[in-house]
Amino acid sequence: MQKDISEYYKISKSDVDCVSKLFERAFFNWSLAVAIQPDEKIRRTRAHYFYTISIKHMIKYGEAYAISPKMEGVITWVDSEYYEMSMWQMIKYGALKTFYKLGAKAMNKAEISMDFMAKTHSELIEEPHYHLTWLGVDPEHQKKGIGTELMHAILNKFSKENMKCFLDTQDKQNIDYYRRFGFKLIKECQLPNVDVTYWGMLWEP
Repeated sequence: MQKDISEYYKISKSDVDCVSKLFERAFFNWSLAVAIQPDEKIRRTRAHYFYTISIKHMIKYGEAYAISPKMEGVITWVDSEYYEMSMWQMIKYGALKTFYKLGAKAMNKAEISMDFMAKTHSELIEEPHYHLTWLGVDPEHQKKGIGTELMHAILNKFSKENMKCFLDTQDKQNIDYYRRFGFKLIKECQLPNVDVTYWGMLWEP
């Protein structure tokens, strides 16, 4: 029987550091992360500052769950009304520290890319929906069905609420993965400032 997402470990403020470092490992080779910061040493040791901003926003305005308290895999989503962050919110979540740790050039790339993706998202779907923001599994625990289990749990919730779900990816291999859950590809385009492709996908109950 499919477990309800509420039966999993709910992430709180005390987990932010752990989750951000999980994402640092899980998304080390993420196409956009590589384009934003090509230096492997910096990505391996400082990328968690970047993820911290989004994780804090998800905890405050969205939802974040882990497969267990050991944080082998984490999924986060937010209502479309609260998807975008204001500059004040980003500063509150640690953007200035992230700017210092990752460098001005990298953060400028990130800002342009994120603004473009947010604008594209808003043009693709205007009605209320959920945005699947992160699905990350620790490399040591990948290929064990953790991401699939979390996906089924949240889509079960969205189905009960009759809410659509949008996601975007910048890694082509993810398209077929999300199609397995019923997501359909609705947009493909190039990001304006980096050599990375954007794919937008939509799931409907």
